[in-house]
Amino acid sequence: MTGADTDTWGRLGSPISQDWGEGVGLFANPSSQAPQPPKPSKGSAGVNISLGDLNPHFVCVLCFGYFVDATTITECLHTFCRSCIVSFLKEHRHCPHCDTLLLKTRPFSSLRDQVP
Repeated sequence: MTGADTDTWGRLGSPISQDWGEGVGLFANPSSQAPQPPKPSKGSAGVNISLGDLNPHFVCVLCFGYFVDATTITECLHTFCRSCIVSFLKEHRHCPHCDTLLLKTRPFSSLRDQVP
């Protein structure tokens, strides 16, 4: 570093603050600028959802059990147990829930794992 570099870079962040202005503060402490979720108003009880209402969204329509290694068909976004849908697609080329046709030559390319 030369003397000119020391003057320019003498203080940490001075060239950035000169070139970038006020916006640099956003990167210094991102949590202070993060939007906050809305606060419930006085008297609001929130949303209560029963487990019975959620249950159908976690049950495979092929085996009627809870998803094991949940896998989604990309064309229609229906989800099944991986072993259930792989077994089904060996014989059929459509979604077992809505009958959406899949690629006849490569039906397994339409499957995507659901990562928690």
